Amino acid sequence: MTMSIEKREKIARLRKKQILDASLKLFDKKGYANTTIAEIADLAGISKGLVYKYFDTKKDLLLAYRDIVHQCEKEVYTMPTAVESLRLFAARLLLEYEVTGYQPPLRVLIMGYINGDLGMDEEENYFLNRYGQRFFGPLIKKGQDAGEFRSGNPEEMGDIFWHTLIGYTVQIMYQHPDINERPDIEAILDIVRI
Repeated sequence: MTMSIEKREKIARLRKKQILDASLKLFDKKGYANTTIAEIADLAGISKGLVYKYFDTKKDLLLAYRDIVHQCEKEVYTMPTAVESLRLFAARLLLEYEVTGYQPPLRVLIMGYINGDLGMDEEENYFLNRYGQRFFGPLIKKGQDAGEFRSGNPEEMGDIFWHTLIGYTVQIMYQHPDINERPDIEAILDIVRI
């Protein structure tokens, strides 16, 4: 009995998700450079060859997270207020899966850039090249219009907010394992709040 195209596509989507979920957990815990395809396959419960069927390289796995980040961005923009949007984004980036129920692909991408695992060309550098201005600027403007945020250039404020998040991301990734301090999301929001 042959499998329908629809069923094959569904299986392919599920396998890709399975691989991406496993690699994301490992990249976030061990780092991109310290994670092997064999470990990803093992955690996903599949063969190493099956990983390569869907992703040519480990770097392709890392770059595939951009789609997941774009989905998160859409969810962030649907929040009722700008402060809730920034709170959700910061929590998803900076807090652990056990707290948020969200595995942060953007944290893995940021560390990939910082550690030199990714190149710095325009396409690959999407999240570091004026991301604060492009993504957070409109949210800051929305908050200013609603009276939630202080006045000022929303793009510059978005850039400051974003770079604060990057700084905390680096601190989290390089912090000693015995230190269990979580960033104070509300204090971070005070950068832009009235």
